[in-house]
Amino acid sequence: MDQLADIPFAQQQRLRFIESSLLWEGEVQRQRVTEIFGVARNHISRDLKLYNRLYPGHLQYDLSTRSYRRGAKFKPALSSDDPEEYLSLLQTYAATHTVALIPALGKGPIPTGVLPQPSRTLDGHILRDVIGAIRRREGLKITYLSMSSDHPSTRTIWPHAFMNSGFDWIVRSYDDLRSEFRDFLLRRIDSVEPLQQASPMSATADAGWSELERVVVVPHCGLNPHQRSVTARDFGMRKDGKSFAWYADIRRCMLPYFFHHYRLDLDPAAPHAPRIQLRDRARLRQHFFKPLGE
Repeated sequence: MDQLADIPFAQQQRLRFIESSLLWEGEVQRQRVTEIFGVARNHISRDLKLYNRLYPGHLQYDLSTRSYRRGAKFKPALSSDDPEEYLSLLQTYAATHTVALIPALGKGPIPTGVLPQPSRTLDGHILRDVIGAIRRREGLKITYLSMSSDHPSTRTIWPHAFMNSGFDWIVRSYDDLRSEFRDFLLRRIDSVEPLQQASPMSATADAGWSELERVVVVPHCGLNPHQRSVTARDFGMRKDGKSFAWYADIRRCMLPYFFHHYRLDLDPAAPHAPRIQLRDRARLRQHFFKPLGE
């Protein structure tokens, strides 16, 4: 990466695109790079020559298709070779059709279907104020909607982190009303008023956020050996003695969301229990709280 230190940022982006196309598509064409970045073909020719000089053997020209293909010595130097990164980009594009993602998807987005998500409105002004409060370590006076009350509540919070439950964005905050750190669904914050007040409690005092809990997830005890092996592969488990296990270190305040997301809070003996279960369920069941809003 130090080799790019003296290269203009725009050219660095084109070099990364060239490499990403080689990695996932197997080839890259000058015309495609020209269309994506809106620069002249001679600029792209210089980019390709530079990439070849920086990383000899990484690409070779195919006269029959007039494209550059992966060379025998190709190895990603500028981009991640994690398949999940590419698939996540496809998922995001399929869900949002964000044009800005197209350069990262080689020749263009591959046809991709995703499950529909509820159209949950997030106010950009509210998000900006929450981000600002976190950055400045200051408070917010908010109007908050709750399932437990017919009327919005007004409270003062000092947010210090975001959490994602797999379904919702949550603001981890010190709550003046309860005098403790609590979770607030971002989409339920109806209004905000920035306050130039420092938090009465440092974020470092939030043990639920700072303390990690070791969770061990294993295949369901009712599965046969083949089913356990397939389940282990599906969940990225590793061999653990005679079985398989997924070890996860999770912030304590996020445990209820983790258990709910993977349905680990269901009784393994229940008719529709998932294919996975907790190894130490008795110890962890104290965290089987329902997520916000239920």
